[in-house]
Amino acid sequence: MKNDLKIVKEIKKKLIHDYSGLIEHVIFHGSRLREKKDSDLDLLIIVSKKINWQKESEIFSIIYEFGLKYNIVFDPKFITRNDFENEHKNMPFIQSVRSHGIYA
Repeated sequence: MKNDLKIVKEIKKKLIHDYSGLIEHVIFHGSRLREKKDSDLDLLIIVSKKINWQKESEIFSIIYEFGLKYNIVFDPKFITRNDFENEHKNMPFIQSVRSHGIYA
């Protein structure tokens, strides 16, 4: 998990550099966090405002390059800070990320 967290921090640094003001947090969560190395690596990306599919695709392409570099399959999901903190805070998925996820 330590190595995975290091990679997630590297991704976060790149995304914040390239999308300053848009990317707020990158949270590592899911089964790989619980030491299941054969699983994909789940990321929840908190953004400051709703983004369109083209912007999601651009960001996914950057993450995909890290996947090629480190031989990891990433599964990024995007959510606005408002949805994460307010609108969807009681959803089981969000509660699980809040309880078990690690902020990079």
